[in-house]
Amino acid sequence: MILKIIFYLFFSVGGLVLIKLGGNGNSLAINNNIVNISFSVPIILGLSFYVVSFLLWITILKEGELSYLFSMIQGISYICVMISSVVFLNEKFTAYKAAGVIVILVGILLINLGNPK
Repeated sequence: MILKIIFYLFFSVGGLVLIKLGGNGNSLAINNNIVNISFSVPIILGLSFYVVSFLLWITILKEGELSYLFSMIQGISYICVMISSVVFLNEKFTAYKAAGVIVILVGILLINLGNPK
């Protein structure tokens, strides 16, 4: 299950970063009742990654408790998104974000300590 979680995080976070990177190259127009949609390559890749992550999420949920898996994996996902945003999108890492990471890590620790296996 750990390998599935790693792949889920890769595709979920990767999809979000790609969608953000491709956000400016899209258009939606309606002319004479005809809808024209244009997506950039990063958006299409990001959506594809997100679909793969959703399919992995379904298989992960079969293997454990929703309350445990959701809290743990989404907490890790938030941290991965924050790191990826700093690395790939040149976003700032502030003291408040660092404090948030610490709170998330403490929460993950508490969830793991309280999880009867």
